[in-house]
Amino acid sequence: MSEKLRNEVLVTIDELNQYLNGNVTKTSLQETLSELLKELLLKKFPFNEETDCKEKYNEVIQDYLYEEIITKIK
Repeated sequence: MSEKLRNEVLVTIDELNQYLNGNVTKTSLQETLSELLKELLLKKFPFNEETDCKEKYNEVIQDYLYEEIITKIK
């Protein structure tokens, strides 16, 4: 795990604890979770501006998230 990702995970854990203790807002927690998700997705699906098509890249991530969510619901 990269130092940046490790840091993001630790920040998210702290933010969640602060939320549970009533010290941060739901919106703040959502923003922190979004940042962690973005870091995790970029790690799993690196984007290269020189060779990758943004539309196709977005489609791949959407498909991945859809499959992950749907398989967990069933």
